[in-house]
Amino acid sequence: MVRRKLVLVHLAAAAVLVGCTGLPDRQQEADRIEAELRATPGVEKVYTVYDNSYEAGSSYDLEITMSAAPENQIADVSRKLAHLKANDFAGYRQTTTFVVAPNMKVRENDTPDPAQLADRARTLRGIRTAVADSAAEWSADRLELHTADDTAMLNAVRAQLGAKPLRVSVGPPSGGTATPPTSMPYWDVDFPFDAAAEQRIRGQLASLPVRPRFVSVAGNQFSALDVGIANPETAYADLSAAITALRPSPPHPLYVSWHLNDQSANSAALKFAGSVDAAGCHYRTDTAGEQDPQAFYTPEALAIQKRLRAQFDTC
Repeated sequence: MVRRKLVLVHLAAAAVLVGCTGLPDRQQEADRIEAELRATPGVEKVYTVYDNSYEAGSSYDLEITMSAAPENQIADVSRKLAHLKANDFAGYRQTTTFVVAPNMKVRENDTPDPAQLADRARTLRGIRTAVADSAAEWSADRLELHTADDTAMLNAVRAQLGAKPLRVSVGPPSGGTATPPTSMPYWDVDFPFDAAAEQRIRGQLASLPVRPRFVSVAGNQFSALDVGIANPETAYADLSAAITALRPSPPHPLYVSWHLNDQSANSAALKFAGSVDAAGCHYRTDTAGEQDPQAFYTPEALAIQKRLRAQFDTC
């Protein structure tokens, strides 16, 4: 009987250590790492989110603020973090975020490479110096930026990146009220992005009879465009004129989507919206909007979409 009780005690202890996720409990290790990082030169703040539960799963997320530290010190902290973590959190979902300037973050799964982290911190600080209101998150191979001045931001990114390839998105400041009709579009751009190409594209956008809301650029050419429609009565004529003016071709097709200005995206009502792959034929057939369009779009919108697809795509 005594032996059986001892076995049960050991099993209960193991259950506490491992938890219902099957992974060891690492709360003490997470607490120790946070304490050691807080005491490291250059570190201003450390914020830890640790979980190892059936409901939320196993995750370990760190945010380390080093907005005033030199880049080499930031790299040193990343090396120290890798050493402190060792292999303790194997099997956990992990993210590490370094705040390298006000509102400027580098976020990676697991622990960032020290040299790459230092380089990205240097780049973000250069952008922040050029565009004071900027905010950024650099995650994997994508840099997402927010600012009220897209022209200044694209110039700053160009100056910092040089010929380095990177997918960059530039949008208005996050949060706040709904975007007004005169606001800048959201850009999604493959860099390098030539200044001459940007000037050409801006000139084309300014001449369109529709309002650009999302602009995607690859190889210094339009690849996708989302626009706002002011008047359903002139929607076909406006869209047809816009697509014709942009001159898509099979080597450079252009995916164009449109929505009625100020149309609520959350409303259950049918939408006046649509899309066409001009000079191409790549439609996602697995989406509900393509499989059952009548359930989402007004008959007038579907008639315009059908007419534009017959006129411009290559299907």
